[in-house]
Amino acid sequence: MGWKNARSAALLAVVIAAVPLAGCGSEAPPRAEAESVAVTLHRVGAQQAGALTRATGTVRLRRETPLAFLSDGRVQTVAVRAGDQVGAGQLLATLDPVAIDAAATAADVRARQAAAELRRQQELYRRGWVAKARVESAEAAAAAARADRSAAQFQQRFARITAPTGGIILARQAEPGQAVAAGTPVLVLGEYSSGFVLRVPMSAADAGRRHVAR
Repeated sequence: MGWKNARSAALLAVVIAAVPLAGCGSEAPPRAEAESVAVTLHRVGAQQAGALTRATGTVRLRRETPLAFLSDGRVQTVAVRAGDQVGAGQLLATLDPVAIDAAATAADVRARQAAAELRRQQELYRRGWVAKARVESAEAAAAAARADRSAAQFQQRFARITAPTGGIILARQAEPGQAVAAGTPVLVLGEYSSGFVLRVPMSAADAGRRHVAR
């Protein structure tokens, strides 16, 4: 009986200790303090900057220079073809010199005749035999003849095309025997000194999202 009494007393003590806790149900039980945790923040948004765009393009020289004669004439020679590599100053094409040389010779003759006539008129004026207007007219004629001679010599001097710099011939647009006007492209030269570029067809929207990688 003694053992049973002791057990009953212990149970009664547990019940009595639990009564205050039950009466305070409105108060939250104490919580254990949580350990600190490292947090990493990330900005959420559209991934346009990292979007992948696939396109097909071509690598070309940055500067493609059309080469032309500076005077009218008939093509005599074209010494290169598309794909040929050339050096600076290399002769690439020439015009038929017959007509050009003839024009230059005729212009030189007219210039010398005009200069002689001017001297004659100046001498006559000095002697008082002609009016000042005759001398002024001879001066104008001599100046015009000199200009014509300079133009003919210019055409004679530039009746050829030379490479302005080293590069590769990208196109041949004239053939021997063909008549060409001044400024008409005969060859297209890709200049090595200009460097290379990648040319890719791309929509405006895709191009706007591209940036230079650093």
